[in-house]
Amino acid sequence: MKKRAGLIEARESSGMYQKDIAEMLGISPSFYSAIERGERSPTLKLARDISDLFGESIEKLFLLNQDTKRVIKKIKKPVERRANDERITSKAARKIGSS
Repeated sequence: MKKRAGLIEARESSGMYQKDIAEMLGISPSFYSAIERGERSPTLKLARDISDLFGESIEKLFLLNQDTKRVIKKIKKPVERRANDERITSKAARKIGSS
């Protein structure tokens, strides 16, 4: 199983350590660490508690991994480029039409 990049990113952004989060959630640090590594899965209640703690969606914390983020980034660039090209083309067409 792959590491849960969203969960790790949220924790690192918060400046908290795994042991601090585990204590707040009432679980052992080793269990929380295993969740981050993708070796263990939290119950739905625990996933909600973690989601509430970080103020992020369950999907972002548990479902997005590094591979997914890379794919999204690769897709996003051409889409943004195309949208930008279309805006430029649209502006040019309006300019030509007004001449």
